[in-house]
Amino acid sequence: MNPYTRPGLSEDQVIDIWSRHYGLTIAQVIPKDRHNKVKIPRQVLMYCLRTFTGLSFGKIAERFDREHCTVLYSCRKVRETYIFDSELKLTIKALLDDLHEVAKLARNDTLMVEISRQDIWKLLDLTEEEKQEPMINLWHRYKNR
Repeated sequence: MNPYTRPGLSEDQVIDIWSRHYGLTIAQVIPKDRHNKVKIPRQVLMYCLRTFTGLSFGKIAERFDREHCTVLYSCRKVRETYIFDSELKLTIKALLDDLHEVAKLARNDTLMVEISRQDIWKLLDLTEEEKQEPMINLWHRYKNR
């Protein structure tokens, strides 16, 4: 099963909840504007559409007049930002909480589940010797930070 797939929300529901959080319309984020004012909310919307509707990267790309690899990059960027940027993490978490509530799903931190070994190495600033430890030990160390 795709880790992004979360049944129960339509594209319009996700866009509506996202729009309330960011105060933007979808028409404002479709142009290829690279300013953070629209770039980050657009990336978050792509991630949310992928996560809560199960739309393919290609379908989301069509919606935003982009390539599928742009949507893939956006989803990865949101996960990375969520892990490393505590300020933006609060905004994204509030949005995800609202989406989970509407979808009637138990809130689980899907972004954190997808942390890679390299992400944990970066977060913990490990030595080469420590990097050889079993992943479960690294995960516990990270989780208890």
